[in-house]
Amino acid sequence: MDIKIIVALISVSGIALGSVIRGVGYFYQVRAERLKTTKETLYYLLEFRAHLKASSFSPSDLSAAYFSLCRDFFKKKHIVEGDVPKQLDLVLNQMFASIIEKVTPNISCEFLAAYETSLKALANDNPVLAYKLRGKEAYSGMFDMVDEYFKHIKAIDEFKSDDSIHELMNRQIGQVSDWGFNEQLEQTDLDITLVAKRCDLRTRWEVRQILKNKNKPTHNLQDFGIEELLELLLNDFLSNHPLTSQDS
Repeated sequence: MDIKIIVALISVSGIALGSVIRGVGYFYQVRAERLKTTKETLYYLLEFRAHLKASSFSPSDLSAAYFSLCRDFFKKKHIVEGDVPKQLDLVLNQMFASIIEKVTPNISCEFLAAYETSLKALANDNPVLAYKLRGKEAYSGMFDMVDEYFKHIKAIDEFKSDDSIHELMNRQIGQVSDWGFNEQLEQTDLDITLVAKRCDLRTRWEVRQILKNKNKPTHNLQDFGIEELLELLLNDFLSNHPLTSQDS
């Protein structure tokens, strides 16, 4: 065979191979960019979910649970509790509110802007999905607003004067709050699942593990060893200031 033909075949085949390699390389480059954009959007959605769960804590509920635990402890020790100053209740509410704020992921204006940017990038590849994921910024501060509304409702004189109505209101408010939390969590999990389907297998598996926990955060203070701490503090107090007959 003529050497010219061989050279021509090698040259043309090389060009074809180069084109294929460039095409494959471009495909993986675009795929990597899409995956990066998708994972970025997924991260923001997971942060929204964490914010939703953490912000569902109620400072007043935590304060009430703490006072209840203390009362049970004092009753067990046959200590007369007396009237707890309302100022202490206010201080504890403020403390628990501050703690909740610290442990809740911050949905700031910068965060929302970054999420919006990730949606715009996602829209280049999947505009319908990006459209479905809009509106998450409405979650920010929602539980604070609802909690404040419930406080005003429970403070109405007509509800406070009747213990049975007050108890019924508290129960119904708790049920409504739980319903709202479950509805929002379900929608958020659906959005996360839609995005996770476009990611790699490992990411999808990790997301499934996160989404398994659908429970509203509880305020069971027994898990924090409060009673043991009260026991230590009481023993230390008694060693320096023995109780008189008026104290017990």
